[in-house]
Amino acid sequence: MAEQLYLAGFISYPRTETNKYADDHDFSSFLTDMKKSVYAEHVIRILSQSPITPRNGKKDGHDHPPIHPIKVTSPEMVKRAVQLEHAWDVYDLVVRHYLANLMPAGPHV
Repeated sequence: MAEQLYLAGFISYPRTETNKYADDHDFSSFLTDMKKSVYAEHVIRILSQSPITPRNGKKDGHDHPPIHPIKVTSPEMVKRAVQLEHAWDVYDLVVRHYLANLMPAGPHV
């Protein structure tokens, strides 16, 4: 299912060995687009950080970044493009994981 989401342009290449983003990864542009999504509350909190700093991770030596969302979308668009049951659930999981890695440290309400 992740491969189908990738082929439809919703997420990056589904590679699991790497969990470290490149130093020049552009978090701000994508997050700015996400301010109009169901994730807006979390995105605004992340964008209030300066700079946006992901949690440390490891790189597997390949060119692929960690799995992350590429396009802001809706359940309807995913269903239309991917046509697999639970495709939105997988996309949602990828987005939530991405956002969690960018959340500021400390207690959250």
